[in-house]
Amino acid sequence: MYSHMATVETCSTPQFKLKVATSSERRREPRYPCNDPVEIRCVPGDSKRMPGTLLDVSRRGLRVALDARLEKGSRVEILMPKQVVIFGEVRHCRASGVKFQVGILIEDAFYSPGVASGHVHDDKLALYVAGEGLSLREVVAVGQHLRECRLCSDRLNHSKLQKHPAR
Repeated sequence: MYSHMATVETCSTPQFKLKVATSSERRREPRYPCNDPVEIRCVPGDSKRMPGTLLDVSRRGLRVALDARLEKGSRVEILMPKQVVIFGEVRHCRASGVKFQVGILIEDAFYSPGVASGHVHDDKLALYVAGEGLSLREVVAVGQHLRECRLCSDRLNHSKLQKHPAR
């Protein structure tokens, strides 16, 4: 089925480019824009899956467009078949035209088998910092690993300081 916390080396999903936060944005983390089909279901108990479109992903969350409203605080499962299953909590749901944009805090993710685990490689960390060149699976996997691994998180912070030294 799926293996927990594995790092993804390759994926055929389109590449992502970092959406740089402007001074007017309140976001704490960069967003990787995407346009991938997903299926969402409320857990526990609801077996009905709703089709949606993944709009962007960050280290701790993602944004999905749906046809239906989800209640704040709801627990959800986001499925990208044969790739990743993400569990999270609905943080907000806002009408956007005929659709709803749902912000979801990532709580856990499980990846398809055959994927190596371990620390984030320097090349992948550099792509993560640059905000391009990683697949959705990789962004989610690196983000989750960075939340749980102090060593890799410190390496990320050090690389950001190197890229933007204090004046």
